[in-house]
Amino acid sequence: MNSTTTIRALADGRFLLRYLLIGLACLGFCAYCLYDGLYAYPKQRLEPAQAYAELVERGEENRWIEVAHENGWDEAKPKKSVDEARADIVWQFVMAVLSVLFAIPILGLYFRARWTWIEGSSTGINTSWGVAFRYDQIVEIDKKRWDKKGIARITYATDSQKRHFILDDLKYQRQPTDQIMELIESNISPDKIVNVSASTSKQ
Repeated sequence: MNSTTTIRALADGRFLLRYLLIGLACLGFCAYCLYDGLYAYPKQRLEPAQAYAELVERGEENRWIEVAHENGWDEAKPKKSVDEARADIVWQFVMAVLSVLFAIPILGLYFRARWTWIEGSSTGINTSWGVAFRYDQIVEIDKKRWDKKGIARITYATDSQKRHFILDDLKYQRQPTDQIMELIESNISPDKIVNVSASTSKQ
């Protein structure tokens, strides 16, 4: 490989798409919960339960079907009490909040990672988020999961400290990421590469 070669692997859009879809699904579930909590449950559960409770208090339970017809409710007597109906409404709001709290970090991960990249140059590795190291700083490359998962753990030394960098050809475009691995291997001694599988094919 030419010593002046520079290879850039962009974030894989197909890999990140799952995070976007999960995040949007969570927001959709939040909207569904809010609809139930603000409109559906009050109309379908709380109001019928309150009306039936009032009839029971006045000893007019036999008027339930008449009252249900007047309000467009089910003829069947409410299965839940007023307190239970209110608890169901509260739970809808709890689930709405939880779904948003789950969606925010997932969508944040998507938008943070969407425009990231890893670059291999003639001297070393650079990333869009500021991580950079030279090939002569590499201490070890662990390829235990490279053949099956496309994941390699690179240990490099800087300022008397050892740091780790994950090269992943699932999160980043596979072909350029694999080329970056080849570039790294061509610039370090073979004894720094450990856990190399006998098979070089990835699934």
